Amino acid sequence: MLTLQALEEWFEDIERIIFDVKVSVNNLNRLENPRDDYERIILNDPFFVQFYHQSKFTLVVQLCKLFDENQRQKRNFFRLFNNLRYEKYDDSLKNRLKQNRGKEGLFTNKSQVRNAIPPLLNELKDKKDLIERIKTLRDRMYAHTDPIKELPDVPALEMKMMSEIAERVYNYLMKSMFNKTFLFEMNSEWKVGHIIEILAQKKKEELEAIRKTSKNK
Repeated sequence: MLTLQALEEWFEDIERIIFDVKVSVNNLNRLENPRDDYERIILNDPFFVQFYHQSKFTLVVQLCKLFDENQRQKRNFFRLFNNLRYEKYDDSLKNRLKQNRGKEGLFTNKSQVRNAIPPLLNELKDKKDLIERIKTLRDRMYAHTDPIKELPDVPALEMKMMSEIAERVYNYLMKSMFNKTFLFEMNSEWKVGHIIEILAQKKKEELEAIRKTSKNK
């Protein structure tokens, strides 16, 4: 039986995973696109090289949590869809949906929820090949330490696309059931760009001081 509390916990957990994904996508994009030579110097530092690989690790693992249909993934979208479609709703959840009556675009009963799931499921199935490549990348690169000859190609733009799908599915269901959404882009405190800019400016000042000193000798 699906309770209101259980469903709220589902959404809380998925929200945290998507937030991790969005932060990682943004940071990877920034790390891969230095704005000048000073930033390139900074990003070649071992710390940022390791941070880049850690961010990619987080992105791949967290995307798999959302999109891997394997039953070992406790919070994947496929399991959520099944719960919403096939689990019996308890009174607390039924009553919460009834509160949406008279509010345009919101689900008021289980039948409406069930009817909304197939298009979402089809969107994920359309990305089956990409999801499989991300899973293979996780399994071969991050879950094992054996020598790896070949890894699937998963461009950053494709992983960004999956992050956007996750965000869209989450906010659609949250909006339709609870009249809430989450602004995943409000993550400035977790963005690495400002740190890179400060360090690059310091590096620029340091190198300019060295050049001035050399000229004065």
